[in-house]
Amino acid sequence: MIRQILTSTALATAVLIGGCATASSPDNAPMADAKSMSAETKSEVNHLNTLVSILIDAEALYKEAAMVPDEDARVPESLKALAASRANYREQLQERVIALGGEPDTSGEAIGTAHRAFMEARTVVDDDTETAVEETIRGEKYIIKQVKKQLDENPSAQTRTILNSLLGQLNADLASLKKLDAEV
Repeated sequence: MIRQILTSTALATAVLIGGCATASSPDNAPMADAKSMSAETKSEVNHLNTLVSILIDAEALYKEAAMVPDEDARVPESLKALAASRANYREQLQERVIALGGEPDTSGEAIGTAHRAFMEARTVVDDDTETAVEETIRGEKYIIKQVKKQLDENPSAQTRTILNSLLGQLNADLASLKKLDAEV
């Protein structure tokens, strides 16, 4: 019962305050006039921005999860490394959006905020890092699903290269997280 109350409160608070994660936009490439973009390019920009928002949320979630106290130093170190990796890929995708002539997203989505609030409530109730790792695994599976979905949209060759690199990293990280989860 207490778990349900805490979870409901955390989710409601996150939604009410609109606490979406944010990230800065890379400033190293000039943006083209969005009005001159083809429909295909606009679609690719929209798909990339969806992933940018997801990676912003993932970075924030993994940073928060790394702060859960644990005697095993591998857990926070792994989660911090994941957060840095997601930030790196977010920046690559934002730069690609700019190269395509679009404006990159700089904030996460409401669902990401709700997921972070849910993870926070679970770790308070369960008081362990195993929950944080489990939620990180859920997050990685979601990102993998979304990247595959974007690859199905037949993006340009350069975008496909970035997404395939991201997908390979996600799969490797997911395998490492599952191993870590079994050990903690």
